Amino acid sequence: MLAWGMSDSAQRRGAPFSASAQRRGAPFFASAQRSEAPFSDSAQRSEAPFSDSAQRSEAPFSDSAQRSEAPFIDARTVLRAAAAGAGLWAVLLAGCTRVSGPSLPSRKPPVFSDDFNRTELGPAWLATGPAYKLSSGELVVRGAHNHPLWLRRELPRDAVIEFDAWSMDPAGDIKAEVFGDGKSFATDLEYASSGYVFIQGGWHNTITALCRQEEHGHDRKERRDFRVQLGRHYHWLIARHGGQVEWFVDGQEVLYLSDPQPLEGAAHGFLGFDDWETEVHFDNLVVRPY
Repeated sequence: MLAWGMSDSAQRRGAPFSASAQRRGAPFFASAQRSEAPFSDSAQRSEAPFSDSAQRSEAPFSDSAQRSEAPFIDARTVLRAAAAGAGLWAVLLAGCTRVSGPSLPSRKPPVFSDDFNRTELGPAWLATGPAYKLSSGELVVRGAHNHPLWLRRELPRDAVIEFDAWSMDPAGDIKAEVFGDGKSFATDLEYASSGYVFIQGGWHNTITALCRQEEHGHDRKERRDFRVQLGRHYHWLIARHGGQVEWFVDGQEVLYLSDPQPLEGAAHGFLGFDDWETEVHFDNLVVRPY
């Protein structure tokens, strides 16, 4: 079911989120007998939404490793340092670390949701290539070669995007683009996204990366200790507020980016699922305001 939810915008109309039928081995899927209320499986969708601790034991997360090297200088920090006479050196030191630690955003009512429990993608989606299909209530893609499937519905400027994703290939390579232009695709081997790119287990399952437009750029945030396990279902949460871009998997922060020039406006308002060659599945998409 595809659903439009409550919104802070007058153009958005409400519809409850209905998750798809239970998937074998999927930690975030409830039984087929879900109610119309969003995330009705109380064991999985409580106010602490990432309760499946058993699924996280094999994915290493280091709290210190998650923090971006990019400096984020909070204005209040600058003013306090100046008032105390600490000078420029103290201000620069204050920008070397993130001001606040990672925390999951609050769960506001969704403005859009899709459980893909139908046979056709429908008018809410723009496929820039033929690699996408719906099967057994899941979005399945293989061999898209950077031709994204774009959601036509514009995201809130500050947004939280959640979905389940898994790869059926040892090469991993789960990929999504957020705050893109809603229409771009690769015209040759070198593809520069119009938004932020999130890749789990890319480059033959060796690198997990958060990129600002150019996934091969020198400024991407990356780690090499978080690979995709074949067939394991992951719950992604991507949040953008102000210039901060946060990426959580199974409730743990994976990577973080502080962008002094956030991608925003008409050319940076859309979500896209993407792929190179592996078979990847997506499900239970929810979009909320931050």
